[in-house]
Amino acid sequence: MRRAAVNPQELLTWWEGRGHRRPASLREIAAKLGISATTARKHLKALRAAGQVDDQARARNLATRGGLRRGGRPALQPVHYFRRFGRGD
Repeated sequence: MRRAAVNPQELLTWWEGRGHRRPASLREIAAKLGISATTARKHLKALRAAGQVDDQARARNLATRGGLRRGGRPALQPVHYFRRFGRGD
């Protein structure tokens, strides 16, 4: 069985959101790097043990860029909601 070669700098770039990027989830990182989410988690754990992962930078970047993306449809905006259902006064 062949081990996946993972570039640690690329992994950290996507995880922490370096270079004015939104930090990616483990699933997004795994898809971008062509590895499984388990492998990405294992490499992040090793990098964290080596003291190379800056979790505070990730938290700051997530707060700045609105958090992780979620699936599904966006909620109705208030203007569209009132046009559709009325004000309810």
